[in-house]
Order: sequence, then structure tokens, then C-alpha cells
Amino acid sequence: RMPASCAAAPPAAAAPAAASVSQSANPAGGETWSCDRLLKEVQQVYPKQVGAPEGLHATLRPYQQAGVDWLAFLRRFGLHGILCDDMGLGKTLQALCVLASSAHERRLEAEEAKRQGRAPPPPLPSLVVCPPTLTAHWAAEALKYCGAEQLRAIEYVGTAAQRAKLRPQLAQHELVLCSYETLRSDAASLAALRWDYCILDEGHAIRNPKAKVSLACKQLHASRVYHSCTPFWTYPSNQVKRQLTLRELCGSTCDDR
Repeated sequence: RMPASCAAAPPAAAAPAAASVSQSANPAGGETWSCDRLLKEVQQVYPKQVGAPEGLHATLRPYQQAGVDWLAFLRRFGLHGILCDDMGLGKTLQALCVLASSAHERRLEAEEAKRQGRAPPPPLPSLVVCPPTLTAHWAAEALKYCGAEQLRAIEYVGTAAQRAKLRPQLAQHELVLCSYETLRSDAASLAALRWDYCILDEGHAIRNPKAKVSLACKQLHASRVYHSCTPFWTYPSNQVKRQLTLRELCGSTCDDR
């Protein structure tokens, strides 16, 4: 079964892989399937377990492995998702596993293109947006678990002038870390880049759909993953509105510019 702590929402413009699943799940074309029947179809392709990324300096616990399997499933079918385990269960580690695996795949693609005399694929870094107090934590965790050789990270922080000097370097890294305040201020510059993943840590920061930071998130072009600190049901107030806002973001348009 899919982990109960995870939820997924398809992008507004369905990816080709997701479309193929839909066609195979409804071969008669017009027949309406029940949720249980559709779940059985999905279970046939849901991964039992994916391997840890090369060079990971950690041993995943069973519930962390389940989270990594879930994120790998979403990636395979071009889906966005919401991961909302309780605090302290290793959501950062789970996210880093997927980011490191993706970076490794792109390095292999670049090497294969070089051997064949083709142009390598364009850079495709991932973006983590978090409270300003956590950017250094993400950088330290990436270095601890993945190492600089497996996941090159850069903290996109500082004054506007300092960030302007860092901006040309972003595409040279595989992981860019910034705060929600920076995203709001530099929305146009960050939206002009193409991202592999956009992970929103402490995602309740975009609970107001009309806030500038929420609108800035919707401008990003990426395979998005909402990365919560605690499950929705632990928040007693404004719970429904928060869930709808986050699900709307997960379902917002994802193009392949």
C-alpha cells in the first residue's frame, strides 16, 4: 500500500508517463474504474524498494526507505507529492536520497553523451526553499550524508548584492538552498531557471494562497515535492485551507522549458 503519510497530486499538464498509466488503466476508453481497482493497477508498478544513492553515508530505516520508495514512484510517473511524516523521522534524509540519485543519473547521462559525441544535457539543479534558519542545516546534512562529490550544494543567501554575485553560479551546482524570503524577493530570477526538484521545507509557510511567497512558488518550473515538518492533522486551526493551498501548488502547471 502507499504510505499513509504521503499524498500525491498530478501536475495540471500530465506528464507522458502519467498519461500512459492512465491509458493502460482504462484500456476500454470510457469505462469508469473504482478507486480500489485503480489502486491495484498502481500497485503493479509501485516499487518494492529502490536502492540507496551511490555514496550515501547513512543506513535508511524501514520507514525512511518507504518514503524514498514513494518519492521514487512519484518521479517515475512525473507526479508532484506531499510528504508529511512526524518531526524527527528523517524527511530531509529521504529528500536528499532522491536529489542525490537524480544528480547521479544526470551525470551518467552527460558521460554517455560525451562518449557518443553528443551535446550533454543542460544543467538541472534542484531547489530547496526553507526558513532562513534551516539553509545552513540543509547544507550540512547534504555534506554529511551525500558529500560534495555526490551533491554539490550552494547556499543562495545574503544581501541582494551578494545574491546577485551568486546567481551565475547556481546552474553549476546540483542543489540550491534559499529561504522563503529570498524566493519572494528574487521570484523572477529563480522562475527564469529550470529546476529538477523544488522542495518546500516547512511548507505551511505558503498556507496563504494569495501571499507573495505562495505566488512566487507557483512560478517555479520543477518536479515539485512539498516537504512538511509535521502532518496536517496536528494543526488544529485553518487545516482545510492549508491542505487546499498545498494541493493546489502540487497541481500547478509544470512545463519542460
